[in-house]
Amino acid sequence: MGTTKEGAFIVDISPIIDITRYDEILEDLLNRFAELNFKNVTIVSLPENDPLYPLIEKYNFNPFLRQVEMEKRIH
Repeated sequence: MGTTKEGAFIVDISPIIDITRYDEILEDLLNRFAELNFKNVTIVSLPENDPLYPLIEKYNFNPFLRQVEMEKRIH
């Protein structure tokens, strides 16, 4: 996690075994950032198949950059 003058960015939210707790973790983070008067929160490098992805949609996060990762097998 890091912060700027206007907001915070989350690079990784620690993986946990019980993914049902992600909702609680995300809600707690957003509440803490709101208390700090941040205007925005950015979550970076989150693949669509990540268990956190449906939750960020629930909390009305909007994608603003799409990352494409490509691979080529050579052997």
